[in-house]
Amino acid sequence: MYVPSTQPIEERLMAVAQSVGIYDAITAASGVYIAENETGRVTMTESGSWVYESYTVPEGDLPTQDEAVNAVFRFFSSRQILSTDIDKVTDIIERTDDTTGTCIGYDIYLSSSVNGSPIVNSCAIVVSVRAGESIVKIRRYDCDIQAGAQLNGISQQKAYEAILAGRGTNTLTAPAESVMVNTCDLVYMQNPTQGYYLPVWAFGCTAARQDGTTEDFFIYIQADK
Repeated sequence: MYVPSTQPIEERLMAVAQSVGIYDAITAASGVYIAENETGRVTMTESGSWVYESYTVPEGDLPTQDEAVNAVFRFFSSRQILSTDIDKVTDIIERTDDTTGTCIGYDIYLSSSVNGSPIVNSCAIVVSVRAGESIVKIRRYDCDIQAGAQLNGISQQKAYEAILAGRGTNTLTAPAESVMVNTCDLVYMQNPTQGYYLPVWAFGCTAARQDGTTEDFFIYIQADK
């Protein structure tokens, strides 16, 4: 199990700010904490989410999508800025100039993981890459996390038996005639009422309907006893 970080906001903000070259004093007002100098600003809320904005004007050639993604991974691999790992790129959005309509860069959407297990629907990161592979903005949603209590887990087989018994939750949008299980992975999902991140077995499935249509969906079984 993982829980929200107990590190004081000021310490966490200072760590993020220093990783991007901002060493100035922190100011706070109305639950918002800011570290800022002439090169950029990091803003962090009491919930632990934060935004980094660079004040440096991007220069150079426009990167390709692959070059932009590689720049993002280089950025994070060279800094101790996250309490989680980068799982994968989930989307790439091309950004254009409001006046000319020409492409000015990309927003790279990333999911997070811990110990090789993806975090589902939480801890997302968006990185804006512009000319010269410049990182101009980072948005980190949700707070940092840390290891919590050690839980006794159930096996994949026990989780599958729970599905056969009608337990678990799923993302299926309409009734199916048959279901095929394709994958089974251990992931983490946030308990919205307590903030804990609990281990869950995620079964990737394909549903078939009488009209011949199919739908890919997930069945989730909590992995702790």
